[in-house]
Amino acid sequence: VDAVPAVLAARLVRRTGVLLAARGSPDAGLLEVAQRLGAEQAVGLPYGETTLLDRLADAMEPTARGRVIGVVSGRGGSGGSILAAALALIAAATGPAWLVDLDPLGGGADAGMGAELTMGSRWPDLDMVAGRLSTAALRGALPDVSGVAVLSTDRRSIGGPEPDAVRAVLAAACRGGGTVVVDLPRHRSTARDEAAVLLDDLLVVVPAEVRAVLSAGQVLAGLEPPRPEPRVVVRTVPGGLTPVDVARAVGLPFAGVLEDDPAIRVAAAVGAA
Repeated sequence: VDAVPAVLAARLVRRTGVLLAARGSPDAGLLEVAQRLGAEQAVGLPYGETTLLDRLADAMEPTARGRVIGVVSGRGGSGGSILAAALALIAAATGPAWLVDLDPLGGGADAGMGAELTMGSRWPDLDMVAGRLSTAALRGALPDVSGVAVLSTDRRSIGGPEPDAVRAVLAAACRGGGTVVVDLPRHRSTARDEAAVLLDDLLVVVPAEVRAVLSAGQVLAGLEPPRPEPRVVVRTVPGGLTPVDVARAVGLPFAGVLEDDPAIRVAAAVGAA
């Protein structure tokens, strides 16, 4: 606030991202000065220290928000984790890519990517995290598989990640730009609810079987109110339903087909995927 007279005298061109910081709580006079300066916000210190630090950190990191894609299986063994891993690996060819595993009963995304023995943080290491995380520091702490930063659940625990940690991790990943793929659990949890509000796309993987369609209906009921509108990816099954029939039965827009590949199933079964 000591620099206000000089700033006003300089008649600088107004721009976004300007804060006015002063000791104590912002009063009417400070707010009026902020308005004259064209500042977005008046921040009182030390109470607004977190806001000020967050904005300073924003200035040091990329501003492009990453795209967040959620993937959930309509039934156990549908191939949701395989699709999530594939999307992350494809995205890594064109920019930063993340695979965030939120399913504590899924066996771990690191195992699915062949990185279960790779050093790096898993969710239990980050569960006490809250607030702002450095994108670069987070990425550097995680296992990397072909350009994908993998944050996996831990097989020593059946509990899911804490919602505050989920919020902090996804926010940090998003600030890095690129693509963030989130492998969601079928059951509702506070972690899944936290992630759901950040999704740009939500894909539900459903095998082309009657029982899978029925199971997917139960999973979808637990997603209410879904955000964004889910779309269905149909996993083909020899002699199974057609993709059009599956999409119609679950009542979702059709997003595409996940072809049943015996080689992938065998590799996943023996841990070689």
